[in-house]
Amino acid sequence: KAEEEAARKKAEEEAAAAKKAAEKVAGADAGAGSKMSRDAPTVKTESGATRVSVHCDETKLGELVALIGAAPALGSWEGAKALKMSTSAETYPNWSVEVPPLAAGTEYKFVIVGDGGNVRWEPVEGNRRWPGGGSVLAKYGQP
Repeated sequence: KAEEEAARKKAEEEAAAAKKAAEKVAGADAGAGSKMSRDAPTVKTESGATRVSVHCDETKLGELVALIGAAPALGSWEGAKALKMSTSAETYPNWSVEVPPLAAGTEYKFVIVGDGGNVRWEPVEGNRRWPGGGSVLAKYGQP
């Protein structure tokens, strides 16, 4: 029971810190890498937006997960403009965000953004490729 309470408290602290870190995101180099195809299953949403969910338990207090990519909606590979994802005490370590429609094949990656705005790129060779709508389910660091 003590472990559950500690895990819940950690998740609550992470969610609060993620909110704070979102205000401090600084620029970063793109490091786009090679162009490897990484497709994910999709489900169409009513709004046309894509629901992106990623399992990432590599964040520390004060960090958040963001989506970065070639499209302006994903920050055009600029760390300060990356699309911040959110989590909560109930959903951690799962992070999510709704993304406006993007062209199929748009390149993107997940990044971890630190409290000072430093960006840690997902350790996946090459870039992921946008599936073209619906929902994206992924695990950080795995193609």
